Amino acid sequence: MNTRFWLLSVVACVACGSRVPASPSGVARGPDTLAADASFGLTGGVFSITNDKGDRLQGTYTGVATFTDAGAESATVELTAAGGTGVFEDATGRIAAVGKGAFADEGAFTLTADGTVALASGKRAQIGLTLRGTSLLSCVAAATTASQTAEGTMTRAGRVTGSLSHVVGNSDCSSSH
Repeated sequence: MNTRFWLLSVVACVACGSRVPASPSGVARGPDTLAADASFGLTGGVFSITNDKGDRLQGTYTGVATFTDAGAESATVELTAAGGTGVFEDATGRIAAVGKGAFADEGAFTLTADGTVALASGKRAQIGLTLRGTSLLSCVAAATTASQTAEGTMTRAGRVTGSLSHVVGNSDCSSSH
């Protein structure tokens, strides 16, 4: 089965491992290039970040991924902490993040975040986070979903692992046999 993902003017073919332009609106310029910047909303995002001690920070997020006419992809994301385990139990707060790489596509990505969360103890924790990992696309209920796994570091927490998942807006996917 081939699954194809339409991202306005980019088609990501998971089975064949290529990204080729599609041109429903005539914006494709040539092989693997776009004639103009294209933006994709990142909605319904959920995240989980776990340190080596097993403390987990979790929550939701939204954002925007942008492809430039040179083919580079970047993202801006706002994480909303909504609890966790261990030191992050009942944590709340907002964390601003910027990313490079695959947020509306498949491949490698980097996410750097900075913000403050309130802890159940009444203390506030400054969150400095850098994650590097891989993004995979899937088709769920005709929506393109990105699943990202990563490793990195967090201020005062040391090494961490992370998982993120979101729906890529302005996209469509279908399965064909």
